[in-house]
Amino acid sequence: MTRRLARWIVPFSAALILNLPAVGVPSQALDVSPGPWEGEVLFDGALISTVVRVVDSSEIIFTATVDANGDVTDGTMSVDILWSDTGSQYATSDHHEFGTLTLGGGVDRLVAAGTLTHDTLIYDSDGKFIEEPSGTREEEVSWIFSASNTTCALLSGTLDEAEGSSLMRSTLISSDNEYSNQFVVAYHAWPADSSRADEVADSIADLADTIQKALASETPSPNDLALMVLALEAVRNSAVNLELCDFGLDLTTDTGEDALAVLMNELIAKALEQADQYSPQELIKLLNIGVRSGAVTPKGGVSGADEVYATFGDVLSDALDAAIAEADAATILDVTTAARQYGFSDLYERGLAAHEALP
Repeated sequence: MTRRLARWIVPFSAALILNLPAVGVPSQALDVSPGPWEGEVLFDGALISTVVRVVDSSEIIFTATVDANGDVTDGTMSVDILWSDTGSQYATSDHHEFGTLTLGGGVDRLVAAGTLTHDTLIYDSDGKFIEEPSGTREEEVSWIFSASNTTCALLSGTLDEAEGSSLMRSTLISSDNEYSNQFVVAYHAWPADSSRADEVADSIADLADTIQKALASETPSPNDLALMVLALEAVRNSAVNLELCDFGLDLTTDTGEDALAVLMNELIAKALEQADQYSPQELIKLLNIGVRSGAVTPKGGVSGADEVYATFGDVLSDALDAAIAEADAATILDVTTAARQYGFSDLYERGLAAHEALP
């Protein structure tokens, strides 16, 4: 029976308690069923050193045939990653890594190997494309993912090993005095014919209830709001991009809108009421997530998406003004890059002029 998410979303007046569902039981307790499996690798975040690398978008999906021992006998992984670098000798560079890898190992310890194509576009401080050293190269990679948990027949885990010069390898760099590694990698795999929806449906309902408590509160914690945005992003990726393991949940409101995007829109709008409690980089992170979910767009998307988009323009403009007053070059560059990426043309022009005027 199809269950509609919108019917779970009811207001609460109790004090906010961030109590997210448990992740499940260890994967070794799972009896891996033979047959066709599907999955996705969720890849997001940033690596901060002298150069700031930010994942702009990532779509990594795979299919596999699993035998009675849990071994992958046939499978492929499709990879499409976009990221950008700022803070180098050039103003910015955009990267695109794509291709198809061959799968091996087992569904609970997945090995993806093969060749990816890496395209690079480099821009100067005026935002103009530089012909050289932009270019295309081929990269041999090998990624190993290990499952650590299971929920509703989903195996979930993370990246254990990586070889090759792909950005994915950077996720394993330890944070130290030189690096601040904020990359997040998670992989999920599930039998293509799974039908156990109740546990995941309850998890989404619990998260929706928690968000409604935050929306009903006059002064929710900015940290709690940020955590719930991240939690909802993870749920949205699993439920929408993966079609919730083909479990047949109806993730639309009664008016036909994406219910998770509606929740995200309301949650980010609430966070922006306390925009001064977030750093410019945290605001850009919220903007990234909102755009990916369809909760923040200049036109289209869910109801109110354009209003939140306009609010982001205002708060980032304030952030740019403060950065200019403090001669904060890193923040000026971050806001300018985000403005270029998301179409705030006036903000981009002001940021570019401010960056060029720095001593």
